Amino acid sequence: MTDQVTCVICLGILYRPAVLPCKHVFCQECILSAAEKTAYQCPICRCRISNWLRKLKDRKSLVNEDHENQLREMFPRYYHGKEIGLSPMLSKSEQRCLKDLTNTDHCETSASQGEVFSEYLKEVEKFRKLKVLEDQKNEEASLALAFQLLEEDRLSLSADRPFPDSSRQTLSSSSPSTRIISPSQNRPTVSKPNRTLLDYSIDSHRLSSVCESDGSSFSAQGQIAQDEAFARKLQAKYSLPLRTPPITRSKQRVLRSRR
Repeated sequence: MTDQVTCVICLGILYRPAVLPCKHVFCQECILSAAEKTAYQCPICRCRISNWLRKLKDRKSLVNEDHENQLREMFPRYYHGKEIGLSPMLSKSEQRCLKDLTNTDHCETSASQGEVFSEYLKEVEKFRKLKVLEDQKNEEASLALAFQLLEEDRLSLSADRPFPDSSRQTLSSSSPSTRIISPSQNRPTVSKPNRTLLDYSIDSHRLSSVCESDGSSFSAQGQIAQDEAFARKLQAKYSLPLRTPPITRSKQRVLRSRR
């Protein structure tokens, strides 16, 4: 960007132009004062310049002398005033020079009728497709996580099951001196319900259907329907067994109170 004439910080003619590693150009004094306020980042692209400034032994080496000499030739009065500590104004010749350097031809064209709206519809359709893909990825991840949790639950249930009857008979038939009493025999057997997300959704749906027939409404009806749909997708994807468990005691009490 050696053809740059003005500084984007002070909006004046570049005085002692400093070129950053990201190729953006500022006045030396402007960038040094702005670096402390922007956490030593480029004001335009946020490129980190702290390490670059630390490696510089002399701040005068920031200045691009070739670019400075070009600007000095184009704006001699301005540079002379800056060097003696003034805030100079551009002469008429310098104003014409600046206008010629910054003036660019713009080709203005009017959009045809419906062109902007068609572009808007294209962007909406593009966003919709991306949203569908994102939802599919999230659903696949949720199904995989649910299946993993069900598998972990199944393994934990199988690990908590008591010894089979054959092993108990073997222990009882052994001699008293060699008989080993397992600690698990003294513990009461706790049976965990082997329920799945699909079972819960169907059970909750049955309860909600009874409540709806009784004239009551719940705000969780939509969530129950979503859970049921998700559970059926999980069952269809991983071929999980479809089991409908009996209604629990707490739900039986709710049903009795609704009658």
